[in-house]
Amino acid sequence: MRLSERKIRYLSHKLTAWLAGRKDVELLERDDVIELAVARAMVQELRLEDDLDDEVEKVLKTYQTQIRGQNMDMSVLRLKIKNQLAREKGIDL
Repeated sequence: MRLSERKIRYLSHKLTAWLAGRKDVELLERDDVIELAVARAMVQELRLEDDLDDEVEKVLKTYQTQIRGQNMDMSVLRLKIKNQLAREKGIDL
């Protein structure tokens, strides 16, 4: 996961505070409940993306010998594979 637990707590707090300060938003739960829900959603999304990255690495490893001989930019190939897998799984990046 690319974000620490501390950073996730910080961001969920900032987002909740921002929502609470808006006049067009009515919070139906206490701030701490909303912060926890936001943090959980962030962790879930980050894990989903980590799993996708792991799958990309598996695909690259599977085709490693073919890729070596073709002089391809690995970062571009990694991004293309990730986007394709995300589309197939219905994941918005």
